Amino acid sequence: MAKDGTAYVTNQNDGTVSVIPQGAGRVSRTIDVSPNPGQTGNPHGIAVGPDGAVYVTNITTNDVAVIKPGDSAVAYRVAVPGGPKEVAVGIDSTVYVLYEANGLSVIKPGGTNVSLGLPTGKNPGHLAIAPNGSVIVTNTADASVTVFPAQDLRVSGPPVTTAQAEQPEVKEAGPTAQATSGNDGTDIGFDVPLFFGVLAAAMLLGAAALVLAAGRRHRSQTAGEEAPAEDLEDMHAVPDQRQR
Repeated sequence: MAKDGTAYVTNQNDGTVSVIPQGAGRVSRTIDVSPNPGQTGNPHGIAVGPDGAVYVTNITTNDVAVIKPGDSAVAYRVAVPGGPKEVAVGIDSTVYVLYEANGLSVIKPGGTNVSLGLPTGKNPGHLAIAPNGSVIVTNTADASVTVFPAQDLRVSGPPVTTAQAEQPEVKEAGPTAQATSGNDGTDIGFDVPLFFGVLAAAMLLGAAALVLAAGRRHRSQTAGEEAPAEDLEDMHAVPDQRQR
């Protein structure tokens, strides 16, 4: 049953689905869900997604017929081998299909093929989706219940639309990210961390040069102050030599 109260009923012998509006006492319209006109695909399971789309399993033709909200014809089909018979739809529109060949198929939201297949017990009968996202399957022949945790049912996201595919790739910036463009879209080409690094290095080199220059001047002054004393000693030494 849909959110608006509309009920959908499969007619296995006719290969159709009957639509009964909320509060109505009769069928408003009938939708043919068989892929072969005039023949039944033995529609069995039926479920309505959060968006109102209707999913119908055809056991003998091995497909799931998808009817879009408000439509009176099948929009597309998803091939599910093995005799699909039960179907359920999660709150995220993921479709779960139980098939007679002892397995569970997972169809991602909007998908047109099966994204994941998982084995069940023998002769699976019914399935249900738990509030935590797990899928529970009853196995008639085994007299058992198979529980598939939500993390084991995860598949890739919805198919990429044309608009999404045209989006440019966004790469994560590294530790020294560059500002590649301004608000007007022009290329700045300016690495801020590199600029300040070079500036700091230049300041350090300049300071070192000043220190070296100051040291050289100090040594020159010291040498100049000692020179006159040495000259005086030489001057006193000369007369002594003459007297000898």
